[in-house]
Amino acid sequence: MKRLLVLLLALLVLLPAAKTEEVPSAWREAVLHVPASAMPSAMEEKDGLYSFLFEDSARSIAYHVELLPGNLHLTSLQMANNQMKGSARATYASTKLENLTKEYYPGTAWQGTYLLKEDGLSRFVLFLLDEEDGNFYRLEYDAATGDMMGYTVREDLPAEAGNNLLSMKQAVQAALAFAGQGTLMDVRLVKTENGYIYRVLLLIGGEEVLVMVDAQTGACLEEARQATVYQAAGSSRRRSPAQSTGQGAGGQTAQQAERDVDDDDDDWDDDDDDWDDDDD
Repeated sequence: MKRLLVLLLALLVLLPAAKTEEVPSAWREAVLHVPASAMPSAMEEKDGLYSFLFEDSARSIAYHVELLPGNLHLTSLQMANNQMKGSARATYASTKLENLTKEYYPGTAWQGTYLLKEDGLSRFVLFLLDEEDGNFYRLEYDAATGDMMGYTVREDLPAEAGNNLLSMKQAVQAALAFAGQGTLMDVRLVKTENGYIYRVLLLIGGEEVLVMVDAQTGACLEEARQATVYQAAGSSRRRSPAQSTGQGAGGQTAQQAERDVDDDDDDWDDDDDDWDDDDD
């Protein structure tokens, strides 16, 4: 407890005086979203949001919490297991992850399942959107063991927030109408010098397209576009044959990647085509 108080006082000193009155309440709200074993590590005001870092040193897990100033509504929660980096081969059935995730996140709409390779190590990434409450989920799993490596949850603003901002669901709909239909990969509320905006990341035709959506007017602007390194997997591969022929990281096609998944998949049947899953 003494250590916690010392950390809180130290972090409090780093903030502008105008914010210090709200900081204790912000801390109390932030700790509600992480396990008791996670200790506060850092706090800053970034992109117009309160940003908190908690660390569970015993398990090498970090949690990142973002709150909206004023009403202190949770806008983002992220977890990363720093000991897990992925596996050299993707031998776990991605459709199994889809079905398992569906059980944990009932009522969500699956957006896509993809294989991501970084530094020669692979992970599966699943994206979900709760169409009722608007929350977005990104879930990451080791491609060989199926163990969860991390997650991102982007939480929509409640109607009673009273800030006259578009909901996250409305921002996503505006971005899709502007840029074209695709897979939702991320959505995040941030504040700029011109007010709040949503950064909506879409996967369209083998490209990642970043659309900025004005959180008050819904006006859209394409901010960036680049070739994706994500390879369609699981139900995404069956649903989007055009995307599955594209080259991914290291020149490997998504079809080749999926063959890698199935080749060593002796412990799992791969017949669960009624997708599932999920993610945030």
